[in-house]
Amino acid sequence: MKHLDHEFRHYLEQELELTPEEIALASPNEILDLVLTYEGHGQYAGFAIRRWVKLIYRVDLDDISLSTLMREN
Repeated sequence: MKHLDHEFRHYLEQELELTPEEIALASPNEILDLVLTYEGHGQYAGFAIRRWVKLIYRVDLDDISLSTLMREN
């Protein structure tokens, strides 16, 4: 993910111990899942949140994640 601001990138590197290369190659969904797990929300929190957003707002974050990843690579 190339569009992340400096502060969030620093958080990913320092707290989650991701390398810059891992961050660059990760999809938005992967980053969300890692952050939610790290923050103690459970391994499947990202799946649940993406599903709720789709059901409530009719926005498919899986499609957005894939589109973002493909645009950046």
